Amino acid sequence: MKNPVFKINERGEWYYKDSKITRSSLVKLFSKILVRYNDGSYHLKTPVEDEEIYVVDAPFYIINYELKKIDKQIISLETNVGDLVEIGKDHPIWVEKNIYNQGLVPYVLIRSGIVAKVSRSVYYDLAEYIVEKEIDGCIKNVLESNNCIFDLDTENKREKFLS
Repeated sequence: MKNPVFKINERGEWYYKDSKITRSSLVKLFSKILVRYNDGSYHLKTPVEDEEIYVVDAPFYIINYELKKIDKQIISLETNVGDLVEIGKDHPIWVEKNIYNQGLVPYVLIRSGIVAKVSRSVYYDLAEYIVEKEIDGCIKNVLESNNCIFDLDTENKREKFLS
């Protein structure tokens, strides 16, 4: 990609021609037309425009969570652009190795091919709800939501969740 006009950094901050976009309403508008193509590239796509955008890591960032316990435990997450999802079958959570320090970083599928990185503060809050479960004869640290169990000890690749 040569000199992209738009960029999203590792904290989910949006830039236009190297200037940070500070109007949250504009970022939210752009986020609604963000798509990810099968080749892994991100684009801002409208019926008349298709602008490739450079994404350092994940285009969205999880900034808040809510825990509900009714019949089951449900963990809802909020992105920096206002998307709300419930961790579960349609919105799995997994961990990948951080490219900088090789630590495990959690990610969540938001919508078709679009993921969000879980902020450190939210991950630390969610750690309170991590429990140990035996999986395939091994004790694993897991997070439960919407009757789904997510292994947070084993590294996964996001491609597994994007198809």
